[in-house]
Amino acid sequence: MSLVMVGTMLGGVFFPVDEASGVIRFIATVSPQSWAAGALKDILTMGVGLSSLATLLMRMTAIGMVLLFGGVVKLQMEG
Repeated sequence: MSLVMVGTMLGGVFFPVDEASGVIRFIATVSPQSWAAGALKDILTMGVGLSSLATLLMRMTAIGMVLLFGGVVKLQMEG
């Protein structure tokens, strides 16, 4: 749970990281939480449709599938 909280803080979900130092800004750039928050902001403020977010959604889905596969493999190795 704490890893999720740290990820959301570094991803800029709780506070903006635009003015942050280089390292924190880089972490926010590669953070899926930052991508999701940016997409939600675009949808709510600019009325962007899901079709314009297709690349972002595919990237997030791919990361989710890789992590899901890794978790299943790890569980099978333990049990």
